[in-house]
Amino acid sequence: MRRSVGALVAVIFVLAMLGVGASLVLTNDGIEAPGLALSVEPMVAVDAAHRHDHPGTFILTSVVSQTPILGVEWALAKVDPAVRLVPPESVVPENATPQSLARQGFQQLDESTATATVVGLREAGFDARFVGKGAAVTSIVPGSPALGRLQPGDVITTLNGNPVRTTGDLIQGIQGLDPHATAQLQIERGGQSLNVALALLPPDATNSHPHIGIAIESAGADSELPFPVKITPQKIVGGPSAGLMFTLTVYNLVSPTDLTGGRKIAGTGTINMDGTVGPIGGVEQKVAAAEAAGAAYFLSPPDNYAAALSVARHITVVKIATVEDAIAFLRALPASY
Repeated sequence: MRRSVGALVAVIFVLAMLGVGASLVLTNDGIEAPGLALSVEPMVAVDAAHRHDHPGTFILTSVVSQTPILGVEWALAKVDPAVRLVPPESVVPENATPQSLARQGFQQLDESTATATVVGLREAGFDARFVGKGAAVTSIVPGSPALGRLQPGDVITTLNGNPVRTTGDLIQGIQGLDPHATAQLQIERGGQSLNVALALLPPDATNSHPHIGIAIESAGADSELPFPVKITPQKIVGGPSAGLMFTLTVYNLVSPTDLTGGRKIAGTGTINMDGTVGPIGGVEQKVAAAEAAGAAYFLSPPDNYAAALSVARHITVVKIATVEDAIAFLRALPASY
């Protein structure tokens, strides 16, 4: 009998050790899990003469993504709906490096904070705007008169003496020229200003207007603000998904009435210059993080609404398509002071 009991104890011990060992084995899967929940107000500096502090707070949430993962993390994803197994390439895409992903994420975050500042102030009734830095050349079409004259990285700043602040300025300016005219461009290259004269390509099967045979993208923009406002993200790796919450926080800090009504309001979504809210990734994990932080409401882009609703237990999920939608919804809530 003693031998049987001893054997049973030994078997249980071995199985326990095997379980511990298995939990520490690396797998090739990726995982997305709830991350931090952060108050946005401390990240936004507003000129003291225009700042209004309120008892409520806006909260942004994040997602923790990693690959490879441990066996115990794999097991957790099987039982917790807020933790999701994903292919490793969704965490680190093929032909990408962690460094390149970090640079891209930082650029997206930087653009998001700049857009949120302008849109938030504009919604609050202030005169805020972007001034584009020009049209950046990304490639040159074979047979283009720009071959040997322009190169990728050049930034076009004027066309025939007229400012080129956006890609639209250049496209519309070229399209309005006589097909036999010459485009006089001023460009920035390596810190130097150069003048380049280019003949135009005539309209053809793919272009119904004159063109110069180049591909372009925005060279960025500077914001013109009525008073100093600066967003300094904290504990955020990168990406554009905090745009909506940055925008609402800027709006609230320059407004005498508290949009939050004294509550914790969480949410997510990219922000565009026209105030529309775009979809993001990892909404299930962000809802879980918001619930854990005690938020009363979660503002969700329309494309993410169903997924956000599917994991919400105690938090109210609200579909938000524009900043105006968010402001109208929050204004309609009774105060909870």
